[in-house]
Amino acid sequence: MPDVRGRRGEAEVFFEDLPTMYCGLSPHARHFVHPDFGTRLIDAIFWKKFVPLGRPGVWAKVKCLKCGKNLTKEPAALGEVGGVLEIKDAPPFKIRIQGPVTTCPRCGTKQLKATKEVGTDVSSAAVDAFKKIKLEP
Repeated sequence: MPDVRGRRGEAEVFFEDLPTMYCGLSPHARHFVHPDFGTRLIDAIFWKKFVPLGRPGVWAKVKCLKCGKNLTKEPAALGEVGGVLEIKDAPPFKIRIQGPVTTCPRCGTKQLKATKEVGTDVSSAAVDAFKKIKLEP
């Protein structure tokens, strides 16, 4: 599978070796390797911490995903985070996300700024990447 990327708003998502099922005949669409792949992908990105994303904590304070320190609300610089995703019933693949990144003052972990807008942009950028390769659930 060739590398594929999608972009929306402030986010750009890059997939490397994204697993798909497809027929070698060109008019046929690609499909997820498992019916739950899309849901599992979103869970892996936003909830299982494979890709750093700061999370709102108690009283809407955003905490570092690694050490739990409160992150500042200062403007984030554009940067990149990424990692290898291991999703059930699919081979591992790499993901990189460019967008507004903040760095934890305690442990130095870079993570995407935890805002609704960034989350929406990341999800939409992934969908944009899927559309580029005609990937369907």
